[in-house]
Amino acid sequence: MDCNDCGRMLGAHLDEELDVVNDAAVAAHLENCPACAEAALLLAEQHRLFQEPASRFPAPPDLAAQIRAALPRPTPAESAGAGRWWPAGGWRFATLSAGLAVAILGGFFIGVRHERADALASELTEIHVRARLTGHLFDVESTDRHTVKPWFIGKVDFAPFVPDLAADGFPLIGGRLERLGGHTVATMVYRRRLHSIDLHVWSGGPASLSGSLSRDGYSLSGWQSGGLNFAAVSDLAPEEFATFCKLVKQAQP
Repeated sequence: MDCNDCGRMLGAHLDEELDVVNDAAVAAHLENCPACAEAALLLAEQHRLFQEPASRFPAPPDLAAQIRAALPRPTPAESAGAGRWWPAGGWRFATLSAGLAVAILGGFFIGVRHERADALASELTEIHVRARLTGHLFDVESTDRHTVKPWFIGKVDFAPFVPDLAADGFPLIGGRLERLGGHTVATMVYRRRLHSIDLHVWSGGPASLSGSLSRDGYSLSGWQSGGLNFAAVSDLAPEEFATFCKLVKQAQP
């Protein structure tokens, strides 16, 4: 089976709709083809999202009052014609309806963005905690960025940015690969006394966090630069963590 055949059967394979022979052939192909395995992971994530129940985001409690306050007061002529099919000033009602629809949709998409950011923050925190608990902080151990950066060649489809911050008290200690939102992420690991700092870099996939936040005692910060997504996570004190993120951003070309 080649990649084209696998691609055509991938959806049916994930939905368990293939016969035994073809299902086994697809499974065997995925075990030996990283590209198709990546495509399968992305498709599985899409299936999961479609199967989840739709989220509800209630409108702010003061939205109705704001809309009423913004309504123009009707003129006597408009009030007298209120019983007609298209009353005088009806265009104002149509404009208001369109504005209300935009406001509702805007609130919905803001809620979706917040939900996605919350899920990403949780996943980043879990990755950091798992690495600390298992002791698997890096796949390549080195304080030399000229050793760590080439290690990622062929493992990710971009050249990760690996700043040297040893002179500022944040020495590099290694790097590893992680999975974030179904995508492969290059993770550089830095040290500050007994604390480790994960600096994740990825291309495509989920957009990074916007700004800084805390989650379960861990500090997180995300930004975008040069077409890449960046996210840092650590249990450092917030002031020191903010200094680290500032140094990384200043070092970026």
